[in-house]
Amino acid sequence: MGEHADKYGKYYWGVVRPYGKDIMLYADEVRIGPGGTLILSQRRKDDPEAANLIIAAGQWEACYAASTLDGAPVAVDHYWEWEASPWDPQPSKEISGARRDRR
Repeated sequence: MGEHADKYGKYYWGVVRPYGKDIMLYADEVRIGPGGTLILSQRRKDDPEAANLIIAAGQWEACYAASTLDGAPVAVDHYWEWEASPWDPQPSKEISGARRDRR
């Protein structure tokens, strides 16, 4: 992380995009901007608004703090996987761990 922290930020993030094209990157902070844009930026003395990446609304689904070891979401013990719809109150199976295959 050392070399990336100096250039891009000290935290590792995962951005889930439509169709399984996830992005992994370093940034100091994440925020949602006007109209739903996702903004990942680095805190710099010379430019406090230095954006590493800006993703337009509708081009991202979720953003999470990620492990630098395997890219999995940190602090996630398990999650539910739905066969039909995530709004269906009955999940089809529980997945242990945070890994998932979107492809």
